[in-house]
Amino acid sequence: MLYIGISVQSSLENIKLFVDTCRSTPHDDPNDSIYYDIISNGCVKDDSVKIFPTNQTQFNFGLTAYSFIGSYPQVFITCSVILCEADSLDTRCSQDCIDSTNGTGRVRRSMSLVSQKHFISQGPLYLAGKTQNNNNLEQNLNLNTVVMSVALIVAVVIFAGALVYKAKMSKVVRYESLPSSGF
Repeated sequence: MLYIGISVQSSLENIKLFVDTCRSTPHDDPNDSIYYDIISNGCVKDDSVKIFPTNQTQFNFGLTAYSFIGSYPQVFITCSVILCEADSLDTRCSQDCIDSTNGTGRVRRSMSLVSQKHFISQGPLYLAGKTQNNNNLEQNLNLNTVVMSVALIVAVVIFAGALVYKAKMSKVVRYESLPSSGF
């Protein structure tokens, strides 16, 4: 599970945080053409998402990470949020989920009571076993294995050469001078 929390810290009173969209992308770009929708138009799009109860200035949720990481070595989570006057009924915050597949994609809002969309991003996030550091570690271990194997082969060749040399030297006939006894 991946847990995400968004909160507002403001001197303004009586505000409400609304999470309009959250998506996962392989790059830190909210408009990336490759994305996985987690929340869209205030609607949860991933079945594994669990929203945790909070107050008006916080939004906490969790989801299963493998759903969107897929074959990418890293991903970014990008969300667009809106701040509204908490008690106003004609803001985007009070409309909650707007399912654009039903043709009700038009949103009526009072612009004086709503902020512009704010984009926030977190990442890069890595799935264990897919990080660049792990890849570098595996490459270093493979290189170490090759170096150790070559060193072992060289040591065996040197040892075998020494044994062959010693065996040949034991078969060499050595000449000794004989004592002269009166020739």
